[in-house]
Amino acid sequence: MVSASEQFTAQFPTQLPAASRAQVEAQLDFVTSLAQSGVDSVAKLTALNIGAIRTVLDEYPKAMHQRLAAATPQEWLATASAQMAPTLERAVDYGRQLAELTLETQTAISRAAQQAGSGK
Repeated sequence: MVSASEQFTAQFPTQLPAASRAQVEAQLDFVTSLAQSGVDSVAKLTALNIGAIRTVLDEYPKAMHQRLAAATPQEWLATASAQMAPTLERAVDYGRQLAELTLETQTAISRAAQQAGSGK
């Protein structure tokens, strides 16, 4: 696969001095790396959100049927309380995964910036 900087410099080989060409290549590589990181992060975030939505859609009807089956207010409260712990665990897990994704994205952006700064 040909990189964006190689495509650009192939189109304008004699019009750019070597120093300018290196700078343009570094900038194109940096932008390409940022774009790839962004697309990867959006794909992971989308998958995380779809998974969370599926879980809610799968479990909500069952939970509501259990609550509606309660004969007394005490049974309803007991059922609702029992359903709260797994829901809270899922919310905490979602937050953990979101934080990991955020850190992963920040790391990728930092790595791209360092590589651009060092000229690699």
